[in-house]
Amino acid sequence: LHSDGATIGITGTATDVTRYKETEAALIASRKRFEAFMNHIPALGFVKDADGRMVYVNQAYTTKFETNEAHFIGKLDHELWPAEVADRLRDADRRVLDEMKPIELHEVVPTPDGVYREWWVAKFPFRDAAGRIFLGGIVLDLTERKQLEDALRRSEQRHRHS
Repeated sequence: LHSDGATIGITGTATDVTRYKETEAALIASRKRFEAFMNHIPALGFVKDADGRMVYVNQAYTTKFETNEAHFIGKLDHELWPAEVADRLRDADRRVLDEMKPIELHEVVPTPDGVYREWWVAKFPFRDAAGRIFLGGIVLDLTERKQLEDALRRSEQRHRHS
């Protein structure tokens, strides 16, 4: 300002945020695609951090266990399952993370009705863009299939012995 109050000049800074806005929109779109995919597959899906805390569960997971996502997020297996189940789950998780290799296995975990169910589980390690390690899992309930196979086997045995 001049001594008489007149403006002599203006100084300012402008920042082009177009690239930031495009990156933010791409990130939101990617997250929505991931969630749409995960929430439409018939399998249960989860992600744990390297310490074993749940960071994601899909809708099939929350539906099967009759609760909401908040019940799982941030919790360790020992906060969610009976001790003997949690020990087995964590042992398998550690094996995947220590070897940095995927595995497929059968695990026995109870549902809210207290029934121990048999699950086919594929667990795999992965890193995010920051290099942090996570464990992902895809899970299918085998219980009814196993029961049907056992019933068929018993029926075939009875038929052979009659």
